[in-house]
Amino acid sequence: MSREEEACPLRNERVRGMTREECRAARLCWWCGEPLTGRAVYWCKNECWRGSYWLNHDWGAGRAEAMRRADHKCQRCSATATEVNHREPLVGRGYYGGCVHHQENLEPLCHDCHTAETTRQLRERRPAPAPAGPTLWDVLA
Repeated sequence: MSREEEACPLRNERVRGMTREECRAARLCWWCGEPLTGRAVYWCKNECWRGSYWLNHDWGAGRAEAMRRADHKCQRCSATATEVNHREPLVGRGYYGGCVHHQENLEPLCHDCHTAETTRQLRERRPAPAPAGPTLWDVLA
């Protein structure tokens, strides 16, 4: 688990900021903060692991859930969605597990809309071009 996930805003306030080991020592569910019972070590019930954590932090599960939630329809033009866009771009962070895959950050799109959105996001991040200096012809003249 990363520090980002320890501070995840989706986690219960009671345990937010605690490490998995701190929650284990306190016998609290790492996700919802409920007391652990029986042989449970980190998670109180399957819904905390599969239902909340997994669908919001794993790319594959999050992508599938976003597509299911949108009924495989593009959120821009209503065509069949084939791709899932990150509203907040990954910008080189890769597809490792983390808070970048929260459902509110995922948007199912068709290929054309995803290409247009990715291009727009790239243009926003690109720095303005530097002012043109003298060319070789100016120097030689």
